[in-house]
Amino acid sequence: MITYLKKSDNELINLFTAGHDNALDSLVKRYRDKLFRSILFLVKDEYHAEDICQEVFIKIIETLKSGKYKEEGKFLPWALKIAHNLTVDYFRKLKKLSFVNHGDTDSLESINCAEQNAEDKIITVQNMDKAKICWSNYPKNKER
Repeated sequence: MITYLKKSDNELINLFTAGHDNALDSLVKRYRDKLFRSILFLVKDEYHAEDICQEVFIKIIETLKSGKYKEEGKFLPWALKIAHNLTVDYFRKLKKLSFVNHGDTDSLESINCAEQNAEDKIITVQNMDKAKICWSNYPKNKER
């Protein structure tokens, strides 16, 4: 039985690419909290931070399995860069939501969903619903 706790990141990566899935579990356990906190710091929403964090590990797994990972640097900075890029993508998606003020009523402008898959459309609708609720709770007569 291989003990993974004392292995370096590169050793764990090599073991994972050789077929030892438990090596990846050790990497995930080692860095999950740090990646999650870095994402949460930017998005300020635990639900979305969890989603992005999952996407980070999916991207890591895909890259490792495809053999595209280069051991030029350390694993953590590489993983943090992936997290940063996926967080930027998240904000780009949010940017498609724009608030428009129509006199007394506040509404959300339409979103271009032509390039979205079904899951993205559902997420967009859910985000729109959340945004509408937040926007409706905003005091209408608040001075700026």
